[in-house]
Amino acid sequence: MSGIRKSGRQRPRKKYTVDAFAGLDINLLNSSEDELLAEPPEDLSNDQEYGENVEEGAGTADEDLSMDEGSGADASAADDAGEYGSELDEDESGVEFGEPRVSIPRGQKRLLIPGQPHRTKPSEDPASNFHIRGLPEGHHHAAKEIRAANTFGPAPEDIMPAIKARIKWGAQATLPSRTEDNAGIGGMSHSLYYDDETRELQATEGWTWYRDEGGKAAFDSRQSTQVLSAGDAIPYLPKFRSDSQSFLMGPFANQGCFTLETGSSMHLTDAWPQSNHGRPRIRPKEGRDGWIVNVGTRIHCLDWVPNQAGTTQYLAVSTLPTSGQASGGFPSTSSTGSDAPAFTPSAPTPGSIQIWAFGTGSTSEGDVSLSAERHPRLRLVICTDWGDPKQFKWCPLPYKDIPHEATSETGVRLGLLAGIWGDGKIRVLDVRCPNSATDSTQHIHISAAAFEVRAPGTVFTCLTWLSTKSITAGCANGFVALFDISKTLTTHPPSTSLIPRPSLYQCFHQAYILSLVSAHPSRPYFLATSSMDGYLRLTDLRAPNLDYVYSQRNRVGSLPIAWHEVSQSVLVADELYKVQCVLLRRFYTNVAVARFSAQALSIATSPVHPFALVACADGTVTATNPFRRAIDNKVTVFQQKWFGHEWRRGIKADERADSQTAPRDATTTPQQNGDQASEDVMEVDQSPQPTPVPVLDRHHPPEDSHNVTVFQSAQLAQPVSSLANAQVPKSALENPLVRITDGFKIEQPGLIQSDNQSHNVANGSVYSTIFEEETAVTQVCWNPNLHCGGWAAAGMGSGLLRVEDLAL
Repeated sequence: MSGIRKSGRQRPRKKYTVDAFAGLDINLLNSSEDELLAEPPEDLSNDQEYGENVEEGAGTADEDLSMDEGSGADASAADDAGEYGSELDEDESGVEFGEPRVSIPRGQKRLLIPGQPHRTKPSEDPASNFHIRGLPEGHHHAAKEIRAANTFGPAPEDIMPAIKARIKWGAQATLPSRTEDNAGIGGMSHSLYYDDETRELQATEGWTWYRDEGGKAAFDSRQSTQVLSAGDAIPYLPKFRSDSQSFLMGPFANQGCFTLETGSSMHLTDAWPQSNHGRPRIRPKEGRDGWIVNVGTRIHCLDWVPNQAGTTQYLAVSTLPTSGQASGGFPSTSSTGSDAPAFTPSAPTPGSIQIWAFGTGSTSEGDVSLSAERHPRLRLVICTDWGDPKQFKWCPLPYKDIPHEATSETGVRLGLLAGIWGDGKIRVLDVRCPNSATDSTQHIHISAAAFEVRAPGTVFTCLTWLSTKSITAGCANGFVALFDISKTLTTHPPSTSLIPRPSLYQCFHQAYILSLVSAHPSRPYFLATSSMDGYLRLTDLRAPNLDYVYSQRNRVGSLPIAWHEVSQSVLVADELYKVQCVLLRRFYTNVAVARFSAQALSIATSPVHPFALVACADGTVTATNPFRRAIDNKVTVFQQKWFGHEWRRGIKADERADSQTAPRDATTTPQQNGDQASEDVMEVDQSPQPTPVPVLDRHHPPEDSHNVTVFQSAQLAQPVSSLANAQVPKSALENPLVRITDGFKIEQPGLIQSDNQSHNVANGSVYSTIFEEETAVTQVCWNPNLHCGGWAAAGMGSGLLRVEDLAL
C-alpha cells in the first residue's frame, strides 16, 4: 500500500534567481535588485520550459536592443516604455501561438521592446470600463431622468425641446389639432430644436449665394426653358389607362358610384348628399374638407412646395406606368438594352411633372382650411426629355420672399427642385409658374438644366437636401455623393460646360442604396441611408470615415425611411409589417411604433408636428404619433386608418354571363384568404366550407349586377352585407372599379405578436398576401407650411389623388 501523497503546498517555495535580461545594460524602469529576485506566482508550472525559453531568447533580445553609447536612445526607450507600457500580472493572457513566454516576477513591470507587438490586458476596475456605444445598457430599467438623458442628450438644449414637445403633443394619439388650447397643448409649431433666430438667419443669409453671388443669374442663363402649347405638350403627358375612373365612396352602409374624368376633381362631401329618398344622410364632420383628383395613372412621387404663405398651395406629382402599361420611359430590357434596368440608365424619353394648385379657405372658427369652393387645377406641367422622373424633392430650407420677386414678370417662384430622371442623372431646376390671364394650364419645356451630373459607371437612385446649396445622393453601387451647387454654378462662366465634381464620393454600403434622408433641420449633417444589404447606416458627414454606426439588420432592404424631427429619430419599415423608431443616440436598437397588415410603401413626417402617415400595399393609410412611444416604451400605442383603397379589374360580359349560369357552390371563410384577423376578404377559394359567408369572387359576380358586393375589401370595419344597398351601373362592371372606405376607429395594435395572434399565419404556415398593383397607396406626404400643416396628400396606384385637411 502506497503512502499518502503530500500536497505540494507544504514544500518550500522555489526562488528564481535567473534574470531573463541578465547582462543587458538597460534601465528596467528603475527596478531594484530585490524586485528582480521577487518570489514567483504560485500557479506557475513547468518551470524548466520557461527556463529554456529564457535562454533561447536572450541572445536575440540582446542583439535587438544593442545601442550606441551616448546616443540617448536608451533613455528614450525607457521613457516610451513608461508611457505606453502596461502592468501585467502573472495571469497574462493573449499570448500568441509560438511566441516565447518569459516569467515576470510579481511586482515587476514589463519592458516594452521596440519592434514587438504590444499586448495589454483589459482593466478589471469597474470604474474604468468604457462602452463603445457611450450609453449604459440598462436603459429601460433606469429612472425617467436617466432615460431622457440617454435618449435626447444630457445638455439643457437637448432635454428642453423634448420636454416642451411632450407637453404640447404627448396627449394626442393619432391626428394633429388645428390650434393649441389655453394650456399650450396641440397646434402646429416649427422644430423646437430650430429656434426662430436661426430660422430667420437661414432664410436670409443662407440664400446669399443665390441672390447676391450669381446663383440666380446662373440658373437664368444655363436653364433653357420654352413655353409649349397644349397640343405640343401631349407627348409628354402620362399614358392614361382610360379616360375616366369609377369608384365607390360615401357612407359605409350606402355607398354611391362616381365617375371622374382624367384631370377632374370631386369634393369629399359630394359623396354624402343631403337627402336620400326623403331622409337625411350622414355627412362628414364639419371642417374636414378634401378633394379626390383623377391623375390618370399610377402616382409615383408627391411633394408639397414649401415656403408658400399665401392662399394657394402647390403639390408636385409625377407618375409611372404600371407593369401592365406600355411606356418607353418605364425601365425595361427593351428600352434600356440591359438585363439590369435598375442599374443602367433608360432611354431619353418624354416625361413630365405636374404642379397642382389647391386653394385655402376658412373654418367656422376662422382657421385656415382646405377651400371647398376653389376646385384644384393643374397649374403647371414641366416637360422634359430625360425619361420619367424617378424621385424629386423641393429644397426645404426657409426662403424669405423679396417684394419684387413675388410680382415678377417671370411668374410665381416655387423654389429649387432637385430630381432624378430615368437617364440616371441628377438635375436641379429653378421652377417658376408663368403668369396667365386665364386659369388654363401652363406647359413649359426644359431642355437644359443649370446643374446636371451623372454618376460614373452607375446611376443615382435617391437624393435629399442638406442645405440651400448642398445635396447628397445614393447610387446603385452603394456609394454616396455630396455636391455643392453654389460652388459649381458661381465658379464657372456660363459659356463653359460644367462637369460637377462631388466633394464626397464614398462607399457606404455593399449593395444598392434604396433611400436616404438627412436629419434636417436640427442636424442636417447626419445622413441615414438604407440599402439592399438590410442595414440602416447613420453617418456624420463632418467625419464620414470615423463617425458612423449601423442599426440592427433587417431581412430585406427598407425602401421607406423618414426623419422624425420631434423624437430625433429615423422611422423605418421592416419585414414584419411594423414601423420602427431608431433613435439618434440609440441607433443600435429599435422601438416599434406601429403595426400594419401589409408592407409599408411610404412614410410621411411633418416639420410642424410629430404625427406620421404610413401608406401600405393593401391600400390603407394609417396615422399615428411615434413621439409618444419614443419617449416611453410602456405607453399604449394608438393608430387610426385615414381611409382604405381597393382596386379591382374589369369583368367582361362573357364572364358575367358564364357566372350567371354556372352553379355557385363555392364559398369561403374570412380566415382562408387575406388577413386572418379581418372580417372580410378580397378573393375566395373554391373549396366548400361548413359555415358559408356571402363573399363573392371578382370574376364571378352575382346575378344582380347592380350589387356592389361584386368585390370585397381586405380591411373593413363592418360586415360585408352592409354594402348591399349601394347601386352600381351595369357598365361600371366592365371597367376597373375602385372602392374607398372611410370612418375607421382608433385601434390599439399588438406590437408583440405570438403564434396564435399573428396576422399572416394559418395552420402553422406563414403566408404573405399579394395585392393588386393598383390597390396600393404609393405615396403620402404632409404639407410643410405652418398654416396648412394638417393637409395631407395620398397618391394611389389607380391614379386617384386624395388631398384632405386632417387637422382636428
